[in-house]
Amino acid sequence: MNFKYKLSARLARLKQLLVFAALAAMACETPVLTGSGGDPVTRLVVFPQNLTVHPGDTAELMAVAFTSSGDTGSISVSWSVTGGSIIGTSTNGGRHYGRIKAASQPGTLDVIAQADAAPLADTAVVAVTPVPVASVAVAPAVMSMLVGATAQLAAVTLDSAGSVLSGRPVTWGSSAPAVASVNSVGLVTGATAGSATITATSEGQSGSSTVTVTNVAAPVASVTVTPGSASVQSGQTVRLTASPRDASGNLLGGRAIAWTSSNATVAAVDGSGLVTAGAAGSATITATSEGQSGSSSITVTSAPVPVASLTVAPPSAGVQVGQTVQLTATPRDASGAPLTGRTVTWSSSNTSVAAVSGTGLVTGAGAGSATITAASEGKSGTSIVTVTAPPPAAVAAVTVSPASAYLLVGTTVQLLATPRDSAGNAVPGKVVSWSSSAPSLATVTASGLVTGVAAGSVTITASSDGKSGTASIIVDVGGAGHGPVGIWITPAEIAALPTSGPAWNALNSWASQTIASPDLSDQNDPDNVITMAKALVYARTGNATYRLEVLDAITRMMGTEATGRTLSLGRELIAYVIAADLVGLPADLDLRFRTFLVQVRTENLQGNTLISTNEDRPNNWGMHAGATRMAVARYLGDTADLARAARVFKGWLGDRNSYAGFTYGDLAWQSDPQHPVGINPLGATIQGHSVDGVLPDDQRRSGGFTWPPPKENYVYEALQGALAQAVILHRAGYDVWNWSDRALLRAYQWLYTQCNFAAVGDDTWEMPLVDYYYGTHFWDGAATTPGKGVGFTDWTDPPR
Repeated sequence: MNFKYKLSARLARLKQLLVFAALAAMACETPVLTGSGGDPVTRLVVFPQNLTVHPGDTAELMAVAFTSSGDTGSISVSWSVTGGSIIGTSTNGGRHYGRIKAASQPGTLDVIAQADAAPLADTAVVAVTPVPVASVAVAPAVMSMLVGATAQLAAVTLDSAGSVLSGRPVTWGSSAPAVASVNSVGLVTGATAGSATITATSEGQSGSSTVTVTNVAAPVASVTVTPGSASVQSGQTVRLTASPRDASGNLLGGRAIAWTSSNATVAAVDGSGLVTAGAAGSATITATSEGQSGSSSITVTSAPVPVASLTVAPPSAGVQVGQTVQLTATPRDASGAPLTGRTVTWSSSNTSVAAVSGTGLVTGAGAGSATITAASEGKSGTSIVTVTAPPPAAVAAVTVSPASAYLLVGTTVQLLATPRDSAGNAVPGKVVSWSSSAPSLATVTASGLVTGVAAGSVTITASSDGKSGTASIIVDVGGAGHGPVGIWITPAEIAALPTSGPAWNALNSWASQTIASPDLSDQNDPDNVITMAKALVYARTGNATYRLEVLDAITRMMGTEATGRTLSLGRELIAYVIAADLVGLPADLDLRFRTFLVQVRTENLQGNTLISTNEDRPNNWGMHAGATRMAVARYLGDTADLARAARVFKGWLGDRNSYAGFTYGDLAWQSDPQHPVGINPLGATIQGHSVDGVLPDDQRRSGGFTWPPPKENYVYEALQGALAQAVILHRAGYDVWNWSDRALLRAYQWLYTQCNFAAVGDDTWEMPLVDYYYGTHFWDGAATTPGKGVGFTDWTDPPR
């Protein structure tokens, strides 16, 4: 039964009584809220205060806030309940409604209304009472019995929907105890001839059965036997029940029943209807009362031959850890013949060595021996299973950690080599040998301890079973042995540059900005080029404040790459490396910075490293990564890695003999899709249109080949990294500007002539450099904007 309280009408009737009663009680209370009329709200009241529902019922309560003057206050209210749940809330004209659903079990729960903005609350108590009994059914409804006989009645309590209610107390009574009495559990006893109504009552509801008691027994008209048929194995029993009935089908109590079997050899029956199975076959069991009879058909099947023994094959087995072996159990009779269809259970004497399934499948768990037992009908057999450790997996690779390190002469670093199988799992117990590519620079012991001997780059190799892994070691003299390398520009060159003019003013504007929070994981963080600007101005003017800010930025940025991608690292780090080269780091910071640079080249960032990105991605990702890789190699004096990066760049420019390991995307803009490159070769065409100088892996971002060509910003983005690589390599002595038929020049010529796409925004810094090195006139002389990692070329490299 659901209870819904429509309280708005009640509130109108109760308002005066409640208000005047509340005024005295609330006179001393501190106001906490203001009602819509300006009076403070001092009380929250829930209606009704007490409520009774049944399990699972819903009910609605109302809360009203009153001001000190007795008017309805305006507040917001939240509802909660200690049992059941709040299933809905609403507010209408200062009345707050909370709809609850009662718990599924009887009990008491509190419904609380709480003002949201102040400590005002009120509680209603809800009693959850059991669903009442709506009716009682008694069976049988009509019964005949003899004087002195007994019969059992049954009462069932029901709710209003006819569902059975369990656990409700029932009392029994007779309308004529002298005729038929009934005890507390519904057992009726016939006393004298006559009729009586037997009544079962629960929670005020009742049901009845009419009982007729006679001195002369009503004749038996039929006998039913249950079950009507049964199948049983030899030696087993089954209980039959006979029910005599009168002509109306009423059950007759107290009648004598005689039991017989048509074939006692097959099925014998005793006086109570208990049948014992004998030989296999069929028999009819008959129950007779007063000349009437009923029967049950009994089928007896032979009992299975008992299991006399059980054998397990194989009687012994060997298996490796993690592998399986199938055992087979065979139950047998006394003559040794196999028995089918028998249930077999399996067990292991030591599951930590060998576990066995319900089908006899044994799995090796640990080295050792275990007895596997199969049992059936009390008989068992065993198999001894020996589990051995698997042979060591073949070594497929060797990883060395750390993969790179920076050492000062005379210091050491411990390397760890891990042989691994084809799945990448460590293979224990393997012998590892160590070697150094240049013992005059760094030695390595049999345990992998590396000692720096002299400045230079060394490869340390760990080998096992014909496979090897390496670590790149930079050995340095440290201390004051480092001077400016001139990665981007030297202090001497800077000293000759002007300290006036638009380019100088723009540089100073950037240098005057605050370095907020250097972050190598943010691919658009401007702090890197601000740091570079401060370093350039310091190198020209000696402004010591700018140098200190650069040192602070370098200190803070180390380690911030960990949550980012290699694109961010490639864009951001180059400026800090150039800045460090320009300002010169103190010895302790320089050591930290060099150690960081060695590590960060091979740091795994979301599945890639700076070096792997450079060698895999033939687009803006790879170009920025390559520029930073080269700057790091120059700062560290790692000529071997610089040479490797130079070969990769040369391959990207078009010399596939130098390097061809890139993973290309869609090839629609490649002039030769069978031999893709980073910049299409001299004279290349597609469908009669010139694509000489196109960057196919970035131009493809606008879609398939089309003409006129779309203006794709990613092309300039890739050229930012490519141009930075070219400057670094040129300053290291590489003839990069002429590689692949002056590929970089052809790239810019295609953009300006075929695509009609001039550099804008943070790509404008590229054009003074191109004009400076190629003698062209792309730059219009306007102030440039620094790019993702470098800039200010209108000051450092004005066209000649």
